[in-house]
Amino acid sequence: MPRILHLSFDGVLQPLGYAQVLRPTLKLAARGFEYEIASLERQQDLADSERLHRVEAELAAQGVQWKFDVYDESGGGKAVLTNLVRGAQLAAASAARGTKVLHARGYQPAAIAFALRRMIGLPYVFDTRGFWIDERAEEGRWFNTPSRLDLARRLEALLFHSAARVVCLAEPGARDIQDGTHTGRAPTSEVAVIPTAVDYAEFADSSSALVPSDVRDALGNSLVIGFVGSLNDSYRVDESIELFRRLRDLRPDAKLLGLTRQTDELSSRLDRAGVRDWAVVRSVPHEHMPSWLRLIDWGLLLLKTSRAKRASMPTKLAEFFAAGIRPVQFGCNDEVSAWVRNAGTGLVLPDLSKESLARAAKKIAEGGRSEALTQQGILATREHFDLKAAADAYARVLGPLIASRT
Repeated sequence: MPRILHLSFDGVLQPLGYAQVLRPTLKLAARGFEYEIASLERQQDLADSERLHRVEAELAAQGVQWKFDVYDESGGGKAVLTNLVRGAQLAAASAARGTKVLHARGYQPAAIAFALRRMIGLPYVFDTRGFWIDERAEEGRWFNTPSRLDLARRLEALLFHSAARVVCLAEPGARDIQDGTHTGRAPTSEVAVIPTAVDYAEFADSSSALVPSDVRDALGNSLVIGFVGSLNDSYRVDESIELFRRLRDLRPDAKLLGLTRQTDELSSRLDRAGVRDWAVVRSVPHEHMPSWLRLIDWGLLLLKTSRAKRASMPTKLAEFFAAGIRPVQFGCNDEVSAWVRNAGTGLVLPDLSKESLARAAKKIAEGGRSEALTQQGILATREHFDLKAAADAYARVLGPLIASRT
């Protein structure tokens, strides 16, 4: 029976879950780790039966079992409780089948893992994926009073302190956890840094064949700027669009390629900025992303900076590096900026003032993609962001735990 349960509220049918849950798990399964995934899936994703069966076959081919329930998206306290109960039921059923270690992705799975550790002694890896409590507090949700935040901090410290291992995406966050700065209580276990990762070989082998001909024709030989991913509070969307607008003044051949599930919202914002006619906006399956990203010369990565972001590492940064895209970066945390500088292919903006956006637009207008820069960025970043490196790191975290439970 599976010895490791990967419990995630991010469905593997979602782009994020597919990239950061399914793909690393498959790599580890190929190395002999016996894995089961338990996830909460969105109803609209489950309605796509063709993709559902394809993912089931992909997991089964590596011997990975997959159990799932439906994620309640209705919002509010009742939905939170429903999701916790459904996740707990999946985890408890796996434990009854002989699971030895629980790999908890995020805070809510970690709360379930904490309960199982107390009840049956099942050790868990707390794969934090960011400072979730701070994210909610900064959004004015859940932990929006001092008393609620204090209680959340106490519970958070318990999750860290009780974990057999802790995994964080970025070094600044890992330091805050390890020295007790974040919760006021340092964990007793090791804190490992494993960033969001992508398969560099897949990007190298991809072609634009999966991109419809009308999109390739629309972009032609333009200087292509990419906006990739969700439109949410983490991203400086208006500033990103303004940067593209300024670029258009310098390079009339510039086009924006927007790849997002929120196509209507992005199109509307581009229209309000007066640049919709020079943009192509599409929703693309995650497995097709390597082909689409090959069309982009520069990728926009303008983010907010906050306490929560100290533990973040954007998936799209790794995707940009693997695809040879030149990142245009601001915010998140110092490590993100350091990697862009280390790659030597992109731009790190000091701020998002009109002057900085104008300087960035000028530099982008003067530069495009070159094979030398592409290879430079890949070589400088591959050892840290490649999926193989992530699997190596997870093996170092999980291996001793499994050995101690045999």
